[in-house]
Amino acid sequence: MNHIERVLAAIAHQEIDRVPWGEFWLEKGLVKKLLPGAEKVGVKEEAQVMENLGMDIRAIPPGEQMEKEREIREGEVFCDAWGCTYIWRRGKKIFQRPAITGLEHASSYVFPRPGQFDYSRIGEWSQSTDFFLFALLDGVFQGVASLLDFNEFLMATACNPAPIKELAEKRAQFLIEQAELCVKAGAHGIMIGEDMAYNQGTFISPKVLRSLFFPVLKAAVAKIKKLGVPVFLHSDGNLNSILEDLVELGIDGLQSLEPEAGMDLAQIKSKYGTRVCLMGNLDLGLLNKSTAEEVARVTEEVLTTAAPGSGFILSTSGGILGQDIPAENLAAVSQTLKSWNYTCRP
Repeated sequence: MNHIERVLAAIAHQEIDRVPWGEFWLEKGLVKKLLPGAEKVGVKEEAQVMENLGMDIRAIPPGEQMEKEREIREGEVFCDAWGCTYIWRRGKKIFQRPAITGLEHASSYVFPRPGQFDYSRIGEWSQSTDFFLFALLDGVFQGVASLLDFNEFLMATACNPAPIKELAEKRAQFLIEQAELCVKAGAHGIMIGEDMAYNQGTFISPKVLRSLFFPVLKAAVAKIKKLGVPVFLHSDGNLNSILEDLVELGIDGLQSLEPEAGMDLAQIKSKYGTRVCLMGNLDLGLLNKSTAEEVARVTEEVLTTAAPGSGFILSTSGGILGQDIPAENLAAVSQTLKSWNYTCRP
């Protein structure tokens, strides 16, 4: 099986040759560490490291045309395509002000056009590698929250929900249109980013999520799936109170399953493992701080818990492999995955 075939088979709970492994991306510093002598880090170099490790999946968010077309200067204040204000410091954009500075302006907010964004990196990866590519797109909850001061957003969901509901409907339509452009560019699946929880539970009550966000998100998922690609949802945090709701959205997979937030992989596999593909549960803190022996032990434990019967993709809960992860710990994950005695009995 090649990477794409292996991932699609796992998502469909079909027989596979081994469990797939996927992350959103690898930080450039990590690629340089794992590929000594590399003068630069581009698609070729990151793909080589992924191949060496035995990975199958990469996620790619659309870029912004402005960042592609010109170099942003140190200290420059600028607005992104959404209208949020940032300052550029040491190669990173630092948030300054939200796009909507008060809820009274919500109804007049004009969403950007999906075509304003840059999808060329998806095409570059698709044309030069055979990895399974998720387009990583902000969802409805996360997308609306990012337009407002977060505290104002949380208060409004409870006290003044009408403007939030209107924004959610518009954000869902944007998501549908952007997903179509991503698939045309070469994406094999859509990963919807919806960070709606923290370690103790959801940021807002499940009742409000069911009222304001889940109906429009469910409709968006249904329309995106008509493009012929799988749709996954990513959210960190403790999702136990809304797991059934998330599965009912019609998603094909759920990514993160953060162990430090109380997401019990065995219970989730038992209850939902035949209804959705599970992806994640490997703790990033473990990779950063533990010994290679401990990493290998936990990796094997995760595989033993979730891989039988297919429908599982190994991944860290956060999805981004940072430069501080010891090389020997990544090697431990890779070697454990390759040597693990996988028998699929759907």
